[in-house]
Amino acid sequence: MIRPVRLQLSRRRGFNLQRLSLETNGLPAIACVRPGPWGNAFRGHDAAFAFRDWLKLPGQEPYVEQAKKALRGKNLACFCGLDDSCHCDHLLKIANVDG
Repeated sequence: MIRPVRLQLSRRRGFNLQRLSLETNGLPAIACVRPGPWGNAFRGHDAAFAFRDWLKLPGQEPYVEQAKKALRGKNLACFCGLDDSCHCDHLLKIANVDG
């Protein structure tokens, strides 16, 4: 199985997320931004870590299960820099865990 990756969104004219995704590894992509179910509600320097901790809270199991079903096998895209921490890293982990 091809491993999904995180991609960086751009507001640059002509940017096409699906084209970038297919050129990267042949998988479709989902934009994980606000507003939307996969956007990170937390802001600031530690937003990715706050999101990770939120996923582990009691009561978040339905969200995690929904993410596993909806995001499995897809590249995830956000505006975060590829060298920065991003909530998509955590979504990729939970969505593509084997078993």
